[in-house]
Amino acid sequence: MTMTRDKFFQPRFRRARQRRALSSSRWSVAMIANIGTIDRSLRIVLGLALLISAYDVLTGVWVWLAAAIGAVLMVTALIGTCPAYSLLGISTCPDRLRGA
Repeated sequence: MTMTRDKFFQPRFRRARQRRALSSSRWSVAMIANIGTIDRSLRIVLGLALLISAYDVLTGVWVWLAAAIGAVLMVTALIGTCPAYSLLGISTCPDRLRGA
């Protein structure tokens, strides 16, 4: 009786494990680091400059544009992944840091 029970339950659990493995691998592939150290530093400096100028120097629509671009640059620098780089297949990150 235990053999039939094991044979009955095993395929379902195996499929569930495979589904979980596929969904987790999709996430890890999407979040591979593709921004190197120099690129990250430039993004932080330029992002801060845009945010400061949006707060202090610019007026009108330029404030919102500079703030949005500065925020995007800062976020991508902090997480180490650029969605545009992922779409274009570009990577400035060395292989040892990317996890490949």
